[in-house]
Amino acid sequence: MAKRRYSVAEYLNMECAADERHEFHDGEILAMSGGSLEHSLITANMVRETGNALKGKPCRVAESNLRVFIPRGGGMRIPTR
Repeated sequence: MAKRRYSVAEYLNMECAADERHEFHDGEILAMSGGSLEHSLITANMVRETGNALKGKPCRVAESNLRVFIPRGGGMRIPTR
């Protein structure tokens, strides 16, 4: 049986109503695992330190809840590392 493929619009609509986070890759919607306290603390520290290092430069830092659209790969990713 073939897997159902979703559009980006369907993914975004479903994700707005979802309690958990998902990624979108080539028409598939993939569940992401939950984070831990340790992961959250490491992420917060990395964002702070990286942001401080980039102060006054043209780059920006975003934390891991930002969805990134990848046009060439046809997917939406939530950066995790």
